[in-house]
Amino acid sequence: MSEFGEVLFSLNEILIAPYNILTDLYTSDPALMDFDQQVEIEFETATDELWDSGKKARKLAVITGAKLKIAAGSFDWNVIAMLLGTTNETSGTTPNRVRAITYPEQLPYFGLIGVADSDDDPAGVAVIGVRCAKLDKPFKYTFNGKDPKFVVNDDIAGTALFVGSMLVRPKIYETASDWATARPTTGALFKSFFA
Repeated sequence: MSEFGEVLFSLNEILIAPYNILTDLYTSDPALMDFDQQVEIEFETATDELWDSGKKARKLAVITGAKLKIAAGSFDWNVIAMLLGTTNETSGTTPNRVRAITYPEQLPYFGLIGVADSDDDPAGVAVIGVRCAKLDKPFKYTFNGKDPKFVVNDDIAGTALFVGSMLVRPKIYETASDWATARPTTGALFKSFFA
């Protein structure tokens, strides 16, 4: 029989917070990604094998980092600005406003928290946090003129990096209200999730 929070389904939310690796601080309140669709964390390892008399006698596998993939069903400009280390600039007045971002030369670090629902009664959540990550490259924009389809962003790839001994932090909350209470709303609370 499973314990609470072990039967999971569906991504519930993604939180992103900009991270300063030099000061070890999240530099603003986390942003909730609109129309989140996927968080995938694939651990990377360095491996070696020790042979003895023509047979494998030992195996070494050391976690060195993780590949990160995020997918979203929208272009959330506030989150995009955080992932790119820039600002979301709005000019003009309604109904003639213009929003713009500028791509920087250097991509910044950020933290991420993904939340999935559990099939328990009462329903809880499983939460996994990535302490520090950086995009591998700016994500692409694909505007399709052939078929009437929503523009989605399913090519957001990055690398999760260690901060001290912390790479990722999974937690399970027995009830959704437990997570609602613990959910970080500031950069300082985002950091405390990893304690």
